[in-house]
Formats: sequence, structure tokens, C-alpha cells
Amino acid sequence: MNYLNNNNTMKSILGNNLELMIRDVSFIGCKYIDEDVDQIYVVIDHEFGLYKNDDFEDMLDGADEVSEEYDRQSEQYETQLIFNK
Repeated sequence: MNYLNNNNTMKSILGNNLELMIRDVSFIGCKYIDEDVDQIYVVIDHEFGLYKNDDFEDMLDGADEVSEEYDRQSEQYETQLIFNK
């Protein structure tokens, strides 16, 4: 999985203000990002501590749809976001 390329793509599409969120130790990486004419789709892998990050909270609040999954074995979250343009 190439988190670095996806993180850079996420920053270019959603804005560089995500740099502080990406530097958070609880942020594992952007697993997937895609953009079409109407929407942006993002999947982020992270630990629970990212919920305490204001930039991440702002991103959750700005999304039109949010779904989350928790993996008990790895104790990691996968958050899927959809933004309408």
C-alpha cells in the first residue's frame, strides 16, 4: 500500500491544511482517495487518538458522508469520507 502517494494526493485535493493532521502519530495513512466530477472519496487508516485532532474533526464535520470500521485485532480504525464538490 502506498500511503505516501495517497497522502500527497489527499493534500493536493483537500488542501495543505491537512499537514498537521497527517503529522499526528495516530494518523497511519490515506488508504484510498479518488475524485470525480461531483465527489471526493477518501479512506483513512488511523488509531483512536486521531479523534482528538482538531484538523481531523474539522474534516469529519465537513464531509457529507462518514462511515467507520474498527479492527479489534490491530486496534485501528478505517474512516471513509465522501465530500460533495
